[in-house]
Amino acid sequence: MKSDLDLNIKIFLTSISGERFWDVDVPPPPQLQIGVNINVLDMKQKSESSAEVPFILTVQYTPSMGQLTAKGRAGIDGTAEEIAQLKSGVQTNQLPTMVVQAVSSFVMGELVILSKSLGLPPPLPPMVPQTQLTQEGQQRFTI
Repeated sequence: MKSDLDLNIKIFLTSISGERFWDVDVPPPPQLQIGVNINVLDMKQKSESSAEVPFILTVQYTPSMGQLTAKGRAGIDGTAEEIAQLKSGVQTNQLPTMVVQAVSSFVMGELVILSKSLGLPPPLPPMVPQTQLTQEGQQRFTI
């Protein structure tokens, strides 16, 4: 599937929920994994040049500290050819990267706020500090 689609994507949330399973008085485990999963349910073609893609995004913590869930739909406008490519991609489980990025970047902001309210770690990748050595001939490296 071509990746140079020029789609107009609007994200609408219909439901957002979260639950904390871990006792507030117990410190979080030292080895915590956060898994993010986006499921596209189907594609509803609204017209020749527009479609709607319902999705569910879930965040799960391992060990099981909690779970966050967001449901919504992505309203997508484009050319008839782009919508046909989108439909083909949904049928073969190959949603265009730009659609996945639009959904995840919009929804993650909301889930970070929800995770803070529940006292859960935010569902973001850890920040790795970068150090640049200023002496000539030395290369930049990541710690």
